[in-house]
Amino acid sequence: MKRLLLERRWYEGERIIGELSCEGHWVAFTMEPGLDDDDHPCVDPGFYFLERHDDSGYKYQNTWALCGTNVSHQPEPGVERSACLIHPGNLDQHTVGCILLGLTLGRLEDETAVMQSGDALNRLRGFLGRENAFLTIKDG
Repeated sequence: MKRLLLERRWYEGERIIGELSCEGHWVAFTMEPGLDDDDHPCVDPGFYFLERHDDSGYKYQNTWALCGTNVSHQPEPGVERSACLIHPGNLDQHTVGCILLGLTLGRLEDETAVMQSGDALNRLRGFLGRENAFLTIKDG
């Protein structure tokens, strides 16, 4: 099973920008909710299992859900978070507690944004195929 590393690099209040790599190969920039986001906070640094998120009933398909301490793919009693996904999007308002991918950084609506998000997700799919994986998140 492949191993991914998300290194959080820049903290901008409303968003956290990081970089995702797969076994030493750069994959994409990431955007997560910032430390100031009380409604949909970022997940804690740590080790997660990435489970395929494919069911046709979901908004985001052919993506991955984080599973680990206090986060699960599906809602579970006693688990704080569910459906924390790696999915496409550009702005902080698109994260809703999830991790967005982009091949470049830019500005949209006068905000920092991850750009070429669909291409970045396809790049990750190229590394992982349809397999589950492991993800380590480190604060920078």
